[in-house]
Amino acid sequence: MTHIVSDEVLGRFSRQQIVDRQKTYLKTLYDGKPIILPPAKGSMTIAKSSDIFAGYLDSNFKNWGTDKKGIDTEEVPVSVLEIRRNGTFAQFLGSLSDNLEKLHFSQGQIVEFAKLHRNKLRAEGYGTFFLFKVGKEYFVANIFKGGILLEANVDRFDNSRIWRAVYRHRFVVPQLKL
Repeated sequence: MTHIVSDEVLGRFSRQQIVDRQKTYLKTLYDGKPIILPPAKGSMTIAKSSDIFAGYLDSNFKNWGTDKKGIDTEEVPVSVLEIRRNGTFAQFLGSLSDNLEKLHFSQGQIVEFAKLHRNKLRAEGYGTFFLFKVGKEYFVANIFKGGILLEANVDRFDNSRIWRAVYRHRFVVPQLKL
């Protein structure tokens, strides 16, 4: 897997330090097998996707104001990563990049991933996390298979909860290049 790293980050870390930092919290799954998300409509929101998330759809998608249209997106390659060390959302994603703009998806892309790559979602009630942004605020969608139906929860990115590695939660992020 390759990663994009800003010049600012490179100025503070060597490439090897960046690779080592990434390996600390997350490990790549499905390496060498491209996972492509098709273009997605910006009008698609998670809150309005009860047909996809028929098992459960967290009311906080509406309560927290995330039910807002985004922009249409192009096709994008993605990486699926598994948590290998306890940490917070900020620690996990910070291990990939100092720039959250490079790590978030539109809500339409998250819905498309759930529809097209269901087999890559963590099962048994354990989550697969996706960073998304509404306005200037970041959120994390927690998508998982609850039996045969998909379920969706939402957290605020700045939630300080420690997620335990033993449960092997996953993150899906746009594929980055070094």
